[in-house]
Amino acid sequence: MDLFGWLTGASPWWWVALGVALGAAEMLTFSYVLLWPALGAFGAALALWLLPGMGGGAQIALFAALSVVSAFAGRAWLRRRGDGEPVSSLNRRSEQMAGRAARAMADFESGEGAVEVDGVRWPARLASAGSDGEAKEGAALVVERAADGVLIVRPR
Repeated sequence: MDLFGWLTGASPWWWVALGVALGAAEMLTFSYVLLWPALGAFGAALALWLLPGMGGGAQIALFAALSVVSAFAGRAWLRRRGDGEPVSSLNRRSEQMAGRAARAMADFESGEGAVEVDGVRWPARLASAGSDGEAKEGAALVVERAADGVLIVRPR
């Protein structure tokens, strides 16, 4: 018994209709999930138009294979391309600290210590060791960058 025998002799327009329906659903969700099966359906329609005697099982297998291939290829393409938005540091507060004035909370030991920026205490590391590689308590510093939640500072 052929499970997909009812597809044998079907018109390619059924696959086009499925592709359009999946594409419309994708436009409602903006998830890039339904786009790939929609492309698979259009590919199955094209194959059925070129090979009109294709059996139902072959159509389903082709649709599934094209959907998986287009999903992997499309995800790789989107990853390379990005979403077009600039990288935001909105929820990465330590990255917003670059260029800010800081004050050493205590003497730095081995180039590491704590600083205060706008009343908030942050772990810190000196960017380059000075003459002794230390910063004294109350020293004025500037934040160069952040690395793993630690502010990299230099003397002002």
